Amino acid sequence: ELLPAFAQWRSQHPDVHLYLAGMNRLGRRFLDAVAATPGARYLGSVPHEQALALVAAAEIVILPSRSEGLPRVILEALSLGRRVLAPPNIPEFERYIPDYVLPEVSVPAILSGLVRVWSAPPPPPFPMERYRFPDIVAQIVDTYQQLLD
Repeated sequence: ELLPAFAQWRSQHPDVHLYLAGMNRLGRRFLDAVAATPGARYLGSVPHEQALALVAAAEIVILPSRSEGLPRVILEALSLGRRVLAPPNIPEFERYIPDYVLPEVSVPAILSGLVRVWSAPPPPPFPMERYRFPDIVAQIVDTYQQLLD
């Protein structure tokens, strides 16, 4: 859905590029779709430092995923003050940055989100302190301990 939405949106923004990073789980079909989309480029898996540099330089970080918990790339983008299009159905994002969350993963929703977020200010501060890794681990351990008692 991202590639056709970007292709439509790019007709109004011909100087914008889409960089895709991460593992390709769709194979040749995905690579062909990227190659057929003007302005799109697949970088493959990149080291975390390079991924952070890409996020820091991005105008918008987009994650149109149907199955995420609390995606680190969106948290990193928010901590770097970047605009995002976050995946749907994540309560934390719907609560704290509702204007930057996709209502669904579809071409029209992504296209509408790009139009809306492109000229928007960065999202409001996200309460990162609530999602520190050691605290989350402690909460998980506590939850399992309660289940076992």
